[in-house]
Amino acid sequence: MNETLRKVTVASALPDDLRGKIEPGNAVRVTVEDLGRPLLPVDRVLALQGAGSYMKTSIDQAVARIRSLRDDD
Repeated sequence: MNETLRKVTVASALPDDLRGKIEPGNAVRVTVEDLGRPLLPVDRVLALQGAGSYMKTSIDQAVARIRSLRDDD
């Protein structure tokens, strides 16, 4: 059974990797949803999708590229 939990708290209660650049004193709404399945490892997801295979891109290169696009300011 999938369950969804919602909570309002301060950003300082979040782990750093989830808080990002949000000020620690700001109010945040956290939603946690049970997807009802295990999380697939990144390498498995990329292998299933064939990400970068035509460019001979390694998994590390693909992940670095995605992170650079995501974190671009």
